[in-house]
Amino acid sequence: MDEPVLELETARRIYRCINKNPGLHLRKIQRQLDNIPTGTLQYQLTRLEKDNLISSKADGRYKRYYTAGKIGSAGKIILSALRKDVQRRIILYLLLNPGVKHKDILNQFDLSPSTISFHLKNLTKSGITTQRKIGREVEYLVPNENEVVKIIMDHKPTFLDKLVDEFTKVWEELHP
Repeated sequence: MDEPVLELETARRIYRCINKNPGLHLRKIQRQLDNIPTGTLQYQLTRLEKDNLISSKADGRYKRYYTAGKIGSAGKIILSALRKDVQRRIILYLLLNPGVKHKDILNQFDLSPSTISFHLKNLTKSGITTQRKIGREVEYLVPNENEVVKIIMDHKPTFLDKLVDEFTKVWEELHP
């Protein structure tokens, strides 16, 4: 799909940023565009959305932006989770360690148990992870592993995360 013709350079820059980095929220877009003034950015985002060139999806306290028609609703949910540092780290760990127990996840991360439980609950609620109770323990899995990995691989350059780079390297070695 060709890039739409946009009259203003500012709108073109915003559109290109969202097209290249789907799932960013306002402040991240602002940083990507060398701190464009907030009012200008909000105005142009509203115009682009009104013209159906971009779409947005509420994500807790953030509103994340996507190029219209390029990413489906499931992809938006996955990308949204991957844009959050702790959730991305948990997802990558679960992809490399399917069926890992809750206690092992707690041991893997230097975060409080309540923080890990909060993020696991949100990932499970969104359908990115599932939990399986085995006796008194709970294991976690990523049921739509292929879709999640595809989104990670497709958008790898947009994460600017050493952990994503390491994950993709290991994943490609394990799944040639």
